[in-house]
Amino acid sequence: MMFKEFGGANEKLLIESLYAYNYAGWLIESRIPVKLEEGEAFYQVVPFRYDKAGNRTEEKYYLDYQTREA
Repeated sequence: MMFKEFGGANEKLLIESLYAYNYAGWLIESRIPVKLEEGEAFYQVVPFRYDKAGNRTEEKYYLDYQTREA
């Protein structure tokens, strides 16, 4: 989680990590906040792949950052 203060003393922007799961409940993607520019959060995306038994077989850490909607 990241906090960014703006405006008055009590105004804070909360940026949280985002997670996506498939129907089996396996984590398929995480988005970790890494920077905040002009009020927009940028995330490092980490997708995960699994075999048919549910064992994690692959994780990729991308070097470029994406927005929440990308």
